[in-house]
Order: sequence, then C-alpha cells, then structure tokens
Amino acid sequence: MGLDTLIALDRYLSVVTCKGVTMEFLSFLVLCAIAFFLWRIADQMPDVLFRLSEVQKDIADMRRQGDSADE
Repeated sequence: MGLDTLIALDRYLSVVTCKGVTMEFLSFLVLCAIAFFLWRIADQMPDVLFRLSEVQKDIADMRRQGDSADE
C-alpha cells in the first residue's frame, strides 16, 4: 500500500465514523421521542378508561329510560 492509499483510507474511515455517530445520535433522539410519547399515553390511560366507563353508564341509563317509556 502506498501513502496515497493510506491517506484515502483514513479519510474514508473518518467520514464513515462521523456518519455512524450522527446516525446513532439521531436514532437515540427518535428512541427518546417514542419513549416520551408512550409514557404520555400510559399516563393518560386511567383517565380515558374512567371517562369511557362513565359514557357506558350513561348509555345504559338512557336505554333503561327508553325501555321503561316504551312499556
């Protein structure tokens, strides 16, 4: 290998390493964003389930009132 080949190889490896670090950092940011949104969804889940159960109770009450009015 000549000196020119070694210099070219060194430049290529430094570019690849830089791109690898950049991709790792971007992947880390994407992973953090996904974890944050999953945490926010999980944090809101009890409220959503409570509201859903209240809606189901209201619908059941309206059906009972409708059935008693039909009789």
